[in-house]
Amino acid sequence: MMPTTPTLDRIREVHERSEAIGAFLEWGQAHGLVMCRYNSDRERYYAAESIDTLLHAYFEIDDKAEERERRALLDYIREKHELHLP
Repeated sequence: MMPTTPTLDRIREVHERSEAIGAFLEWGQAHGLVMCRYNSDRERYYAAESIDTLLHAYFEIDDKAEERERRALLDYIREKHELHLP
């Protein structure tokens, strides 16, 4: 039976918006814009998260669940392929 993939379904659902936001963030980086955070003393520091990490957080996508689902799909495909080998 094919595995369920709620996380991958979510990724597919937000793909267009994620691409647009990601392109904007890449454009900002190319033009010298940086994202900063504040520490407890209200001092700014560079936010070092990757664009992919930021997008996962924004869209509430669990990267570990994403990886598990991808592996489960690959295993399913491999099993189906093995059944059809001569």
